[in-house]
Amino acid sequence: MSAAEELEVQPGEVVLDLCAAPGGKTTQLAGKMNGEGLLVANEIHPQRAKILSQNIERMGVRNALVLNEDSHALAKHFPQFFDKILCDAPCSGEGMFRRDEIARTEWSPENVDKCASRQKEILQNVMIMLKPGGRLVYSTCTFSEEENEQNVDWLLANYSDLKFVKMLRIWPHKQKGEGHFVAVFEKMGQAEEQKMKLEKTSKLSDKFYREWESKVLRSPIESQSLLFGNNLYAVPENLPQLKGLKVLRAGLQLGSLEKKLFKPSHALAMALSKEEVKQFVDYKANSKEILDYLHGNTIPCDTSLKGWVLVCVEGVSLGWGKASLGMIKKSLPKGTSCVMEGLVVMIH
Repeated sequence: MSAAEELEVQPGEVVLDLCAAPGGKTTQLAGKMNGEGLLVANEIHPQRAKILSQNIERMGVRNALVLNEDSHALAKHFPQFFDKILCDAPCSGEGMFRRDEIARTEWSPENVDKCASRQKEILQNVMIMLKPGGRLVYSTCTFSEEENEQNVDWLLANYSDLKFVKMLRIWPHKQKGEGHFVAVFEKMGQAEEQKMKLEKTSKLSDKFYREWESKVLRSPIESQSLLFGNNLYAVPENLPQLKGLKVLRAGLQLGSLEKKLFKPSHALAMALSKEEVKQFVDYKANSKEILDYLHGNTIPCDTSLKGWVLVCVEGVSLGWGKASLGMIKKSLPKGTSCVMEGLVVMIH
């Protein structure tokens, strides 16, 4: 993850991961931001954007906005908005030849030229979005000079306010992993305060959510909130207006409002630790209880537990359950059990 490391993000910054799927670099950036600031994760391909959103949810990221847009649409919406931008650009994939047969069969000199041209278009939009004083990391997983050093030269020739910091190649025969290229730049100048239209949010005060929160959480979540349909989100402060953008996730989905009741989301469970809730159970990864929970069976618990319970495996949040009469019934969304089984295997 050298590209994400070179971005040097800090808590409180406004950061863009432009070509973010499947989300490994995004979650690494989120870890460094510690839930502070705004992390915009974008992916142009709809199916890959869904996977990106799911991975961000699974990792419990609280401050991410997930979009499904092209770079031109983002540049129109976010001029000089970002402190840091990671552009892991689509490329000819030469660095993946060792493990990816599709990359080998799709390669051609014409495809290299096509990728280099597309990368320049993307970088033009990146420069519109990057604040003066901001940092840009451009990376690929290819070896071709047309997509790497020649694009660096093109950037420096066309943007006099761009300062070259460094670049590096990662060779698969010298380091663990596949082939990569990383270049780092800084945009000179001092950022002026941008008068962005902000999303109309409100203080998180929904009656039904607050009733649930007082029963389940040890302390309230202090955040702005946004209601999409019947889904309630906790969103970062100063969230820019999202009208006209394809939004998959706007911050942390707290849950849904159904018939004057609040139902917590799986995303909220993944964002919380057992220290933040009033009721939890914590099992070993190889325990029968965890297997039963993942397979949809009820699991025994202390009879003192009633209502919503955070189910954990060796200290890691796994999902919600509802306790009654000494039994917990799982509350996992459809399609997540297999993903959670994978998490349990990793922990074990």
